[in-house]
Amino acid sequence: MLATHEAIPTSTPTKLLIQHLTKLFNQTLKQGYIPTKWKTANIILIMKPKKDKQHPSSYRPISLLSCLGKLLEKIIKQRLMLELERRNILPQHQAGFRPGKSTIYNILRLERYAQNQLRCARRHSAIILFDIKAAFDSVWHDGLIYKLNDLRLSKYITNYLTSFLKNRTASIEIENVLSRQFTLKSGTPQGSPLSPLLYIIYTADSMNEIPTHTEHGLFADDTALWTSSNTMTHLSSRLQQSVAAFES
Repeated sequence: MLATHEAIPTSTPTKLLIQHLTKLFNQTLKQGYIPTKWKTANIILIMKPKKDKQHPSSYRPISLLSCLGKLLEKIIKQRLMLELERRNILPQHQAGFRPGKSTIYNILRLERYAQNQLRCARRHSAIILFDIKAAFDSVWHDGLIYKLNDLRLSKYITNYLTSFLKNRTASIEIENVLSRQFTLKSGTPQGSPLSPLLYIIYTADSMNEIPTHTEHGLFADDTALWTSSNTMTHLSSRLQQSVAAFES
């Protein structure tokens, strides 16, 4: 499980705190049970830039979570990422929230593609960009748990993530007033270190049916599809095929 880091020079109170946290986290992982308080969020609403403040969709919900819970989530995220990268499970062109990759990775791919097409006479190219609405909030818990089990991860990680997703609750905070607590039946909390990686796992197979004539790039929940053809009619047909495959 977890071990205290004896190489770090710390004062006695800090060492005691680390020891207690290590015991607490190890018991949490051993039991596969996350304390209810760690799965309870106060959701604050942050208005998106240049949006109508009267419209509910203009606000981004950010979950304020337990600091202890987030600390363990960060540890699990690091271990999970190492396992996924070692086994080459994550999509090749998913550049979001991964070590050694960034938006530049797919931008350079697209730039090289465009340059190659410009060298071809009478070649038409197009790109479609997708911005998935409320992407993290739409994650189906049972579907994600099924995919996590299918990955054959270490049992303690699978059990922890299952507990992380189940029976989450939240209240919405507006001007220091909290709403009644309610149960979250879907979604991963924006504000959790684990949420981006869980979303990537949940959508990892979304590109499996994309035709080979179309290339793609992803950055977390942002997706781009691009292709080319000798005629506009054929180009349109290719794009329609690819969009249909992505949305299926």
